[in-house]
Amino acid sequence: MKEQALIDFNKIVRGKNVITPYVRDYRYVGQKYVVELSQGTGMSDEPIFGVTVANLIEKENEHDLSQLFFSLDEANSYIRNLK
Repeated sequence: MKEQALIDFNKIVRGKNVITPYVRDYRYVGQKYVVELSQGTGMSDEPIFGVTVANLIEKENEHDLSQLFFSLDEANSYIRNLK
């Protein structure tokens, strides 16, 4: 399923994420979204986590739903609560 999530995500979202370039996971959120969870390093060398959200129905990147977090737990909680 993770491989299919990657394929579906890449059909919608193009390019590299320069702020959080290290992909940790791709996953589906219901039937509406597929998300990429990625990691990078902040300005003070702290770990940061990005959640990029793609809408499977509209076939578009949901820029307003994509967020940056300073903990992995916060990022995972955000993903779980997407509607």
